[in-house]
Amino acid sequence: MAHISTDLDEAACHEIMRRYKLASKGEAINLALRKLAAEPPPTHRQPPNPCPPTKSAPCGVSDGKVT
Repeated sequence: MAHISTDLDEAACHEIMRRYKLASKGEAINLALRKLAAEPPPTHRQPPNPCPPTKSAPCGVSDGKVT
């Protein structure tokens, strides 16, 4: 086991401790890590859209011309 110092979401940690009847934050963090590690990896990640479309025109389109 490694020891780390980090900021964490106290409310989320306490909710996990309550739901799973865990005695410590360390148990809650380890449970969350094990659950996440057991999931299959995402097949792809989309990069964030640098310019989300507006109601008037989608990103990169101006006066009907693609820029």
